[in-house]
Formats: sequence, C-alpha cells, structure tokens
Amino acid sequence: MKLLRNGFLGIGLVIALFSGLAAASENSTKREKRAQEPLRITAVQWGPTQQMVDAAKLRVERSAAMQNALKGTKYNLLAFEYIENGGDKSQASMPPTRFRVVFYDYTNDRTLVAESNFAGTEAVVVREEHFQPNASDEEFNEAVRILQSDARFNSLLKGERLRAFQPMPPITVLSGTIERLVNVGLESQGNSASNEVVSVSLKSGRVIRYDRGAPKTSLAAPEACGIPNAGQGTTSNGTPGQYQLAI
Repeated sequence: MKLLRNGFLGIGLVIALFSGLAAASENSTKREKRAQEPLRITAVQWGPTQQMVDAAKLRVERSAAMQNALKGTKYNLLAFEYIENGGDKSQASMPPTRFRVVFYDYTNDRTLVAESNFAGTEAVVVREEHFQPNASDEEFNEAVRILQSDARFNSLLKGERLRAFQPMPPITVLSGTIERLVNVGLESQGNSASNEVVSVSLKSGRVIRYDRGAPKTSLAAPEACGIPNAGQGTTSNGTPGQYQLAI
C-alpha cells in the first residue's frame, strides 16, 4: 500500500512538472508573438490649438475692459495659462475650456490678470493683482537690447567678451520702490571683463549696476553661473500643441 501511494505521488509530480513546462512554453510563445508584433503609437491632439490661443490673447487685449485698463501705458503680455477644469481628479483629464492672461503695466507698475473662456461666451474680466510675474523671454530680450545700446556694454556684448544670460532671480524691485526691473546676467568670456548681474528698467531704459556686482538677492560669482545656458525655454502652462499618446 505504501509503495502504491509513493507511485501515485511520483506520477503526480511528473504530471505537475510537465504541466509547468507546457505552461512556460505557451507563455514564452505568447511573448515571442507579442515581441514580433509592430509597436503602435497613436497621438491624439489634446487641448486648445495655437489658433485658439492666439485668438484668445487677441480678444483679451482688444476687450473694452483691458483697453480701459491699459490705455496710454507701456505694457507687455507676460503669460498665458490654462485654468484647470474642476471635477473628479481620478478621471481622465478634460481639455481646458478657460484661460488666464497676465499683463504688466510698466507705466503704473502693476500686474493685471484677465480671465475668460475659449468659446468667447464669457465676458473678459480684468483685475489687478499684487505679485511680480516671472520675467518672460520677450522682457529679457528687450532688456538685452537696451544693454546693447548702452556705451558701457555695447562693445563687450557685440565683441562676445560678455555673454548675457537669465540669472536668478529674474526680477528685482529695489527697496522703497515699486518699479519692476529685469535682471540680466553678464558672464565674462575670458579675462576681458568681470561677471556681473545688472537690472534694467523697461519703463525708462536705464541700467542699474551694483557695487557688489549683483542685486542683494543675486550672485555674480563664476561658480554661481553654472553651465552655459543653452537658450532653451521650458514648456509652460498654456502652451498649445499638446497630445495624448497611446502605446
């Protein structure tokens, strides 16, 4: 009887072994088939198009509310942002239907924020907010152009003995003032000049230099400049041309 039980046990082990090998072989075959199948990637456009964003910016800038606020001033459009839809965060995100536009009024040194929807069914609402937006690429480029027309920096920049870069922080507001100043880092190429961070007024075109070579909140030491700037911007909220990928 004992021999019979041992025989059945042995047969069971053999069957289990062959079943495992067969299953492994089947799984291996399935993996090989999947590996041989071509990889398919589909891209579906998601969110507002460039045309929709451009139309939204233009509608806000031309709106009666914004025209009344900016009439007779020097200003820049600094940022365009999507306003997230409310709802269940566990569900797939839906394309934004509303947006926010940030302007800066240099004449009166104030930040103006406008909101509306892409469909154009909401009136443009404009309000003043008390914060300093990050410097835009357009602001930085305008500040560099002002430096290029300054006799103290013209030859150094054109001769590439100084290289302009975007420092941290990008904006300075001097103590006791409310004027927005755009910071520009100047990195020496060789020993022809010293590293420096200057502040530029887009309102008046004046350039402010500092005894310590930089604003109090910045640093112009060589080790603080890091690796050379590649001049590549980041993708901000409100950038059109987004897609959803399925692999």
